[in-house]
Amino acid sequence: MVVSDGSGWSGIGWNSWTNLSLIRARLDAGADPHRWGPFDEPPLHTAAEDGSPEVITEVARRVSPSGGSKADGVIRRAGVRALREKYQVAG
Repeated sequence: MVVSDGSGWSGIGWNSWTNLSLIRARLDAGADPHRWGPFDEPPLHTAAEDGSPEVITEVARRVSPSGGSKADGVIRRAGVRALREKYQVAG
């Protein structure tokens, strides 16, 4: 699947999540760190499933724990914390 949805992730497919320079460039250019793809999946979840530890770390650094709804914020905080612990990444 390759995204073409106006979120800043156009052209990004499942296999792109291991390419740190590509993901970092998209984020620097304004790609939404909270929404990706036709189902508005959180990029952090996609990176955790398909990405490298470096990409996961980069996306986690850019995610606002309070972005989206209150429930989204709680889920993101828990997800970011779990990923940081798993990969022993400083916040």
